[in-house]
Amino acid sequence: SGTVFLDGKQTIRLTGPDLVELRQKTISFIFQDANLLPDLNALDNVAQPLRHQGVMPRPAREKARALLEKLGIGDRWMGMVEELSGGEQQRVAIARALITEPKLILADEPIASLDPVASETVMMHLQKLNQDRKITIIATVHSIDIVKKYSTRVLGLREGSLIFDGSVADMDDAVVKSIYDKDIYEDS
Repeated sequence: SGTVFLDGKQTIRLTGPDLVELRQKTISFIFQDANLLPDLNALDNVAQPLRHQGVMPRPAREKARALLEKLGIGDRWMGMVEELSGGEQQRVAIARALITEPKLILADEPIASLDPVASETVMMHLQKLNQDRKITIIATVHSIDIVKKYSTRVLGLREGSLIFDGSVADMDDAVVKSIYDKDIYEDS
């Protein structure tokens, strides 16, 4: 239970144009599986949210291409999504989340299906977006090492209850054990 406020507005009470703006411009999502449209190339996957907002194809595609360039996959913009690696697909998903210039990105395990190198690449991009563009990013991440390396604030949840709310510096082994209900160094 609880109440969610964004920019001082209670989100559950939004209707009409305010709700549309929240959904289309204020919040973006990055899913565990990139959730890309398989019939579109990388460029058109990224441009799609702008097209839904009525932006003409050419400006939407130009903005999409610039985002793909910034994320280091500009050379893959015409590639169909099934031809892209997992890390490239996640970067396409990040570009798609960014194209509407959101204030908040919700990322549901954005590195869960990636290898360690692709995971680091995606997390570095998310961290850079947070620092450079001041976008708040709330991500579900289960790797303690990744959390400690890339996070500034940690919310530890267990069985729907908030166990920890603090900085990475305050997240010691006792906190981790309280979240996971076991010692992080125990054998599985």
